[in-house]
Amino acid sequence: MSDFLKVVHAVKAGNSALGVWQKLEFAERLEKLRSFPEFLAESQNQISYEYSQEVGAPQTATLDLIQSIDLAKRVLGLAEEFQASEEFSYLPVGLVGLITGAENPFTSSVARILAALSLGNAIIWKPSSAVEKTISRMVELTFSKMNLPDGLISVLQASSNEISQGMIDHPGIHQLMFVGSTGAGKEIYARAAQAGKRIQLSMGARNPAIIFADADLKANIEPLVQSFFDFHGLGRWRASRIFVQESIYKSFLDHLQVYLQKTPDYLGRLTSEVNSRFEASFGQAIDEKGKSLLPIEGKELAPRVIFDLTNCSTLQQDEIEGPLITVSSFKYQFDALKYANTSPLGKAAYVWSNDLEKAKKVARKLEVGRVFINQLPKSFITDRYIGAKESGFGAEGVKDLLEFCSHRVNVT
Repeated sequence: MSDFLKVVHAVKAGNSALGVWQKLEFAERLEKLRSFPEFLAESQNQISYEYSQEVGAPQTATLDLIQSIDLAKRVLGLAEEFQASEEFSYLPVGLVGLITGAENPFTSSVARILAALSLGNAIIWKPSSAVEKTISRMVELTFSKMNLPDGLISVLQASSNEISQGMIDHPGIHQLMFVGSTGAGKEIYARAAQAGKRIQLSMGARNPAIIFADADLKANIEPLVQSFFDFHGLGRWRASRIFVQESIYKSFLDHLQVYLQKTPDYLGRLTSEVNSRFEASFGQAIDEKGKSLLPIEGKELAPRVIFDLTNCSTLQQDEIEGPLITVSSFKYQFDALKYANTSPLGKAAYVWSNDLEKAKKVARKLEVGRVFINQLPKSFITDRYIGAKESGFGAEGVKDLLEFCSHRVNVT
């Protein structure tokens, strides 16, 4: 069966399932979906094992997986509030397409799927082939046990682009959600526009971290490094463009070098295609007179730290896949803001400083969707969120996704 024919069959199955699903009262649909967080919590270890085998993550549950449980509860709770509204009526849109990448595979899919299903839609889902077994295992241990109508969720696996293109082109799929790179997102956006399809995009990141001289490096070196490299579920929320105030620049590099040399290598695997782009980015950095902080010979996927790379390099702005960060210095606060805001991407940022007033002042001027001050993200859950610039098109907070997956009627 061709990949496009898989889309055709999924559309047919989805339409049949909608006939059953939409006949149920909202409370009945919600009751069926409420078992999802429980099933996901019960199966964390099995899903984590599959994920570790597939992408090289630790076998313990990642932050991304843990947070998806609370995220599911939040989506279902807010769906109930939507349905209780006297001012608006929220109608289903029908078949909703979902295309997701390998990073943050749980939070990026759970919120979108439950938002769509709770409001009476069906889902056709194309996950990344890099996490094919993980997603299949998650579906088997959660959705497949929830007594949902056959065809309500169709998971289409393929390494080619034919399924994604078929989902965009097929008139039976009414709306589309995408989580992945900016390059792929732009192509999908252009094709979806030709098809006249409503679309929500969560795209790439090249997140800055600004480290001021008054930051406590000794106390914070572990969370700092975790925000750069650690395979703990940050994915597109991780920092990769590091700007350090001049007076502690050398000290920071020394702390970073010592810490990385005594900790295990980066965990994770890259596909051959991604790995070639990763190596090309590192090669470009060296060609442009950037300096490597760590020896890399004989260490596949060891962390790569490039320092003293000029701020006009495209590597300081464009999305980079794999465990690579760039570290540069700045003198004044306005320099840090200028460098951080140069990138066309704007998903998240980090500010490290013991002066909270200064940190908050800087945070409010960063052109990103979220800023974290002196900490790692404790949660991915936000009711309202939109990535800035080319990191997003269409809001992707919990309330935003619920509104996207419905047709809102103003009742006067």
